[in-house]
Amino acid sequence: MFGKTINRAEYCMFRSRALAAPGPVVSRENAIVGIRKRDGRGRRAFLSRLVAGVAMALTVAQGIAGGTAEQVGPTEIRQIRSVIEGQLKALAANDASLAFSYASASIRMQFGDAHSFMTMVRQGYPMLIRPSETLFPPPHVVGDGVIQTVHLRDQDGRAWRARYHMLQQPDGSWQINGCVVDPDWDDTST
Repeated sequence: MFGKTINRAEYCMFRSRALAAPGPVVSRENAIVGIRKRDGRGRRAFLSRLVAGVAMALTVAQGIAGGTAEQVGPTEIRQIRSVIEGQLKALAANDASLAFSYASASIRMQFGDAHSFMTMVRQGYPMLIRPSETLFPPPHVVGDGVIQTVHLRDQDGRAWRARYHMLQQPDGSWQINGCVVDPDWDDTST
């Protein structure tokens, strides 16, 4: 069911199954920042990730609170979705180099190499590795980029909401400039 577009009734079923799934309760703070486990690179790495997470959260909040009327065209929607799906497939295949190639220059600079990036994803964002379902509502323009929300279900059946900050490159391609993931508690978000 990877990448399947579903209607509102199917989404409500998706949410109800996820909320009923067994598993630990995840606090919103741990899900957003993803700092429960450190990768051993020390306080400086932790603080740089914290600052990046806060900056991404502020960008997302700006988009939610003050979203513009500007629409994203159908071609751009397909391109953005293709980039996110490509990275999700690379993560599922454990292809760190390919997954890292979808990241923007600032993200690549922050992590330095594909191995460090993949370690961060495994530790802070395991729900992005092999989701059993994904749903892509329409994206919206925010500042210098686009926010694409992706509702997904992990292998344990829990529902998550990932907000990808996408940047269009000078050549017209799109890259991922960050991702904030939190539990998908409400069924009214899109």
